[in-house]
Amino acid sequence: MANSVTAMFYLIDATTGKDALVEGGEIDRPPWLGFSVHVFNAIVAWADIFCAHPRSFSKRSGRLSVGIIAFYTVWILICSHFNGAFPYPILNKLPWPAGFIAMATTSIVVFYMMFLAGRQLCKTLLLKRAKVE
Repeated sequence: MANSVTAMFYLIDATTGKDALVEGGEIDRPPWLGFSVHVFNAIVAWADIFCAHPRSFSKRSGRLSVGIIAFYTVWILICSHFNGAFPYPILNKLPWPAGFIAMATTSIVVFYMMFLAGRQLCKTLLLKRAKVE
């Protein structure tokens, strides 16, 4: 999921600019915050893949992860209902409900593609480790 957050953040950044990314954009944030939330978490996830042995990327963990994303999507809807706006400005700029549905679908597809890439990478690493041993 960490890589999906990073990919979605930079995809949105590249296509819309900073105004659409950060909730409360007028608030000053520490300079390390964006890096820790949108880059460092992906670095840690990759380190986990390379250091932890073995990572399975099982179908069960894939379904659980998609479930977490679905729960978060519902949570965003609840937040928007009570706050009058989505926590991510990009969602406020998209047409309702088609824009939200498209963004949620894109997020799940990006996540699942990253999950499959991680699974393939782990299989490749396991084969290389088996040859070395």
